[in-house]
Amino acid sequence: MEYKHIITAPSYDLLNIVTMSHNQIVSFLISILDLLTILHICF
Repeated sequence: MEYKHIITAPSYDLLNIVTMSHNQIVSFLISILDLLTILHICF
């Protein structure tokens, strides 16, 4: 029973991350790209 709970909990969290914060992930990737371009211009 405990083992089943350990397996189902992370998958549920992963599902929440994929569904709920999809826009946050996209904006995070865009911010990384902006940071890389800024570093490329500076150096």
